Amino acid sequence: MNYPALTGLRFLAAFYVFIFHIHVRTPLSFLPWYFQNIVNKGALGVTIFFVLSGFILTANYYQKDMNFLNFIKKRLIRIYPDYLVGLLLCLYVNIWLNISTPFPIILANLFMVESLTYPIAMEWYGGGAWSVSTEMFFYFCFPLLLPYLLNLSQKSVYWLLGLVIVASSIPGFLFHFGYLTFNVSYAFPLSRLPEFVAGMLLGILFFRFNVRPNLLAASGSIAFAVFYMVYFSPSFSGYTAHHIFILPAILFLILLLTVKFNWLGSKPMVYLGEISYAFYIVQLPLLIAFDNLVIQQKISPANSLAGVVLFFINLFLAVLVFHWVEVPAMRYFKRR
Repeated sequence: MNYPALTGLRFLAAFYVFIFHIHVRTPLSFLPWYFQNIVNKGALGVTIFFVLSGFILTANYYQKDMNFLNFIKKRLIRIYPDYLVGLLLCLYVNIWLNISTPFPIILANLFMVESLTYPIAMEWYGGGAWSVSTEMFFYFCFPLLLPYLLNLSQKSVYWLLGLVIVASSIPGFLFHFGYLTFNVSYAFPLSRLPEFVAGMLLGILFFRFNVRPNLLAASGSIAFAVFYMVYFSPSFSGYTAHHIFILPAILFLILLLTVKFNWLGSKPMVYLGEISYAFYIVQLPLLIAFDNLVIQQKISPANSLAGVVLFFINLFLAVLVFHWVEVPAMRYFKRR
């Protein structure tokens, strides 16, 4: 099923994460404080990816019989070529800048299990690729969860959706109060599974029960989420702690974009959405290079133009990877 505006949303989510990564390294102090508070929570862009993934997969499979192995093969074909290119680029950066990375970390990243090995989940390439590792865990869960969720009544789906929204925020609160490490609360797959399940439940409500968004409720939820991020989000250090307020807004936003065509569904935004995965992946070796060039004092961390330069390099590389790796790989495996 094709929803152009959701494809455009994927790029906004990837760009939100990118801006957050830049802000962490070279603070965008020229922005007004309220924009800075929103950018500070750019890690929530990954939440949009997880929810969208559950929603779109449910859209594609809720009326189909799934073969587990075929499903996993298709998912690997979709994500691994770009992922491998990103890892090879990280190795190239290692050689170029004479960086040493322990072999177990490289091996965990190669097999996409870094998020399961949570002490090293966010080391090296895993600093961003952990989300792909976590997504792969969701793919293994999806064929097992979908038949169960499809058997629920509409009322039960609503109740379960409320529970998973609450559950999604618990790891962040536990980290904030010192009961979990950051890697466990943020990158461990079970900590993030409620977001993916929320997307699945939203898909079931939309496709099976024909639920459509109430414009007033959706607008109110999104407005409250923005208000919360500006004024209250700095109070909590755990990014996922905000889900109890932000996740409902993301769900409403996705519902709105499925029924209303807008600029996110325009051709330029759809194209950017199509390259968004490559855009997300190639920023990781670029950021490793940037961090180490700062350490070696070849780049000043106060250089506000660095983010602009990185963005255009990132966009250029994403286009190359999409057209030279992602599309040819999909075509090749589809023929086979």
